[in-house]
Amino acid sequence: MILTSLTHAGIYKALHPRIAAGIDYLIRGDWQGQAPGTYALDGDHLSAIIQHYDTIPLESGKWEAHRVYTDIQFVASGVELIGSGLPDQFTPVTEFDAAKDIAFYTGRGDLFEVRAGMFAILFPHDVHMPRIQAGAPSAVQKIVLKVRVD
Repeated sequence: MILTSLTHAGIYKALHPRIAAGIDYLIRGDWQGQAPGTYALDGDHLSAIIQHYDTIPLESGKWEAHRVYTDIQFVASGVELIGSGLPDQFTPVTEFDAAKDIAFYTGRGDLFEVRAGMFAILFPHDVHMPRIQAGAPSAVQKIVLKVRVD
């Protein structure tokens, strides 16, 4: 997992051309004013999911991981904790769902505070748990970019 602010995003553009395109989308603010939903930015290679939600207690969270897509999770407003850990810290609790590119896990990872203007890059090997309260519930606007890097 990479955790940083949009101010320092430029250095991560070198990771992959689609990660660069996603970061440019965030920097330009193309997501501003768009209704919650999923928006294709480059076919099935890059999409933006615009979300509005209230954070949840830690005990309600679910550890998840993907195989195909890297997530760039940008908090536009509010604050949340995102958990992250390596696969050997977790045990699968569901079969991998290829149609949804997701499997769920049990285990323990570390929690990181993500405030407005910050984002996390979560690679397919990063088991993660988003949407967690940072002390108290918070209304969050988040843009999740799904980036295919194969």
